[in-house]
Amino acid sequence: MGIYPGRKNKKMTALVILGGGLWQDATGHWRTVDLGEGGDLFLGFNDRWRVLAGALSFQQDPSLVIIASGGKGILRHHPTAPPVATVMRQELEELGVPPAQIIEEYGDNTYSELAGLPIVLRGVGLTAVTIVTNEWHLPRVEAMYQHLIPRSAYEGIAVSFSSAESILLALAPDEWQDKVEVARHDPNICTLRVQELQGVEDIKAGRYHLPVERRFDLEN
Repeated sequence: MGIYPGRKNKKMTALVILGGGLWQDATGHWRTVDLGEGGDLFLGFNDRWRVLAGALSFQQDPSLVIIASGGKGILRHHPTAPPVATVMRQELEELGVPPAQIIEEYGDNTYSELAGLPIVLRGVGLTAVTIVTNEWHLPRVEAMYQHLIPRSAYEGIAVSFSSAESILLALAPDEWQDKVEVARHDPNICTLRVQELQGVEDIKAGRYHLPVERRFDLEN
């Protein structure tokens, strides 16, 4: 399910920001997580950088459609938690991305986000997409795409992948060089990286635990 701009244009390309964690600040406002925020639940996450990378990308190319992807995820039982996509939309708008250029998609985990994305893209006639996440998360995302999603799902859609860090370093190196280096050596990020690489190995070995509700029959 998604919220779409009110037009179709096959010349437009999309940048998809995969969802991560949310935290509630002292004012009760829900935000994406920057490094050092998020409490014990999202310790070490820096998925706020995905939003910033999306906003910078839009500044470089105002024709981009940005798909903010993510449901409530592990916060689904929290009574006031919004979908991650909704929070990312708000943050993108605060950073200058027009509402008409943003789509929300509500997959509750990485697999369901990747599985649902082709439906969203075809719904607005988009045929090229760059999927953006943090560099510690990217290997598992690519492994899921390569090994768990049937090629027919993305037939006719050109797919590429990029880390938020690489975008930030390319578009604002003076601001981001030191921040990225600090994050790469952060002990919590290092722990996440090890866990994610184990996930990659599990996917390749066929022992990865998929969500119960799958969009594709992977045996066909």
